[in-house]
Amino acid sequence: MIALQKEKIADYNAWLNNTKDQLNEHFENYLHKKKKDWITQANREKIQSFLFATSFGKCAYCERKPNDGGGYLEIEHIVPKSKNKNLVFSFENLLPSCKQCNTIKGNKDSNGILNPYNEKSFKVHLELDFQTMKISGLSENGKKTIDILNLSLNAKDFRLDEKYFKGAIHYRVKIKEDIDKALIIKKKHKENQTIDCLFDEIVALLERIDVKSANTSTYATYLLNNQTFNELIDFVKSKDEGKFLEIDKLLKEKSKYSIAIKFK
Repeated sequence: MIALQKEKIADYNAWLNNTKDQLNEHFENYLHKKKKDWITQANREKIQSFLFATSFGKCAYCERKPNDGGGYLEIEHIVPKSKNKNLVFSFENLLPSCKQCNTIKGNKDSNGILNPYNEKSFKVHLELDFQTMKISGLSENGKKTIDILNLSLNAKDFRLDEKYFKGAIHYRVKIKEDIDKALIIKKKHKENQTIDCLFDEIVALLERIDVKSANTSTYATYLLNNQTFNELIDFVKSKDEGKFLEIDKLLKEKSKYSIAIKFK
C-alpha cells in the first residue's frame, strides 16, 4: 500500500448532487431485487472515471494493475453496501480494488482496515519479509488488514479461479529477482565503470520507484533495503560527494513509498 489522495472531490459531489435521485432509485430497486446490479453501467463508468484515477489505475490495497494478476478493477465499498446504504455513493467510502481483493474482503467488517486515503505512511503498519516477500502487519490495523485481505498470501490458497486470481507473492518474488540480478551485475563491474555511469544506473533504479507503477511499495522497500544497492551508493559517496548528495535527495523522496522491512 501507498498513501493516496482523492482529487476532484468537489467535481464528484457536484455530479452526485445532479444524479443522486436516479442513483438512489436504481439502488432501491436493486435492494428489492428489481434490478440485477446496484448501479447502471453509465453511472458506474462515471464513478470509475473519478475513482480509478486516484490510484493511478491500480488496486488501492495490493497495488497491482489488472494485467498484473489482480483481475480488473472494481468499485470497492469500504463500508459494505449491505451495512450502510447511505454511504453507497459517498466518495469517501469508495476505493478502487482489484477483483481479488474485493472478492476476498466481501462484506467483512471494514472497521480498522487501513485506508490508503487516510494514511501518510505505512511503515508503522506493514512489514515486508526480505526473504519470503510476504507482507505482515505491525500495528493492530495493519494486522487486521492483512488478515481480512490476505495480502501476504498466494491467492491460490483460497481456491479462486486462476484465470483471474494469480498470486501476489509470485509478482513480488519477480521484483526481488529482477532487482537482485541487476545489482549483482552492477556490483561485479563497478570498478570498471565510470562514476558517471554508475550514478546514472543508480538513479535509473530509483526512478523505477514510480507511484504510477504497480507494486510501488514492494519495489521501494526491497530496493532501498538491499545491501548491494547500498554498497553501490557508498561506493559513489567515496568517489564523488556531489553525486552522492543528488542520490541522497532522491532516496529521501522515494522512501515515503517504503513500508517496514524484516530481516531474518
